[in-house]
Amino acid sequence: MTKKIEVKTLQHDNLIIALKQQSVKELRKMAKVLRIPKRSYMNKIDLIISIILIWTERYLESLIEVEQTEILSLEELLEVSKTSESICEHSFNFWLDRGLILNIDSNYVIPIEMLDTFKEVLLDQVISDYFFAAVNLYGVIPLEKLAYIINTQNDCSLNREDLVNVYHQNPEEFVDLYIEDNHLFSAYVNDLYGDYKNLLKAQADKPYYIPEKEEFLQYTTSDYISNAKFLTELENFFKKNKLIRNEESLKELINDVKIISSTEGTLSEIMKYIDDYGVVFNSEKQFDKTVRMVVRVVNNSRICSNRGHTPNETRNLALNQTGAPFSGIKSKKIGRNEPCPCGSGKKYKKCCGR
Repeated sequence: MTKKIEVKTLQHDNLIIALKQQSVKELRKMAKVLRIPKRSYMNKIDLIISIILIWTERYLESLIEVEQTEILSLEELLEVSKTSESICEHSFNFWLDRGLILNIDSNYVIPIEMLDTFKEVLLDQVISDYFFAAVNLYGVIPLEKLAYIINTQNDCSLNREDLVNVYHQNPEEFVDLYIEDNHLFSAYVNDLYGDYKNLLKAQADKPYYIPEKEEFLQYTTSDYISNAKFLTELENFFKKNKLIRNEESLKELINDVKIISSTEGTLSEIMKYIDDYGVVFNSEKQFDKTVRMVVRVVNNSRICSNRGHTPNETRNLALNQTGAPFSGIKSKKIGRNEPCPCGSGKKYKKCCGR
């Protein structure tokens, strides 16, 4: 269980004002903690100046090296300082040990200078997360639209220029992301669509799928998938029926299905991949069930050209707006004389339906 400590004396104050209120003796104690040389010979003004210089340098170094979990712990600390509640002892001590929280007359002080800088660092991290989440979900997005999403979900007022500035400040972090004509997109989009403008044409005027903040930021990692339960269903079916006995090969196949389904691959393409893995179905019923499960995977995959909507959601949007049906993938029983879904060109009865 995480140990909590009470923080009832945590204050925000200007660093200079806080230091001026201390005696020379107290300042020398602080200088000792900060390992300031020749502190015994310094007067009050020199001690204050030295403490501020060392503290600022150490603070900036800590922010450069800080991990995401530590950023969150400081965010928690700042919230607690407003309400005088309890906080995780580890989070508190992490910043106290680095001298970023000052112990002055048994009162803990977070300098205002720290608050201002931290807000900038935290906001930059938030923007970075939204960059990756947006390109994973949409492939390409206008900067104005991205700013709108960030502002709406974080109660801030960013504009296009703010996003461009963050992008140029962190070239190594965004090495696979590009900004062109006020659009953010990934290198992967150009590989998949030839050019991000081709994806824009495919998106046309479709509405954006914009989930709540918590879900939106799940897409920060490309490994996150919203249709995981349908992929798991397919994987368990293959395991139960021993269609692929090698577990590693099965994991690879499911990953291939995930990638193909999320990049607008067809049912035939997926069935061809399954065939390439040497899968031999024991019956027509088993094959038909596999097709139905693959269709569920495809229809519940978030697609960039649909601006994050799944084919099922896009179908429902089309019905709601026009009353006309949407041509998504439908699951039906395959006739024995119909072309095989695996894409071989053979009749079903001469191929996977044998």
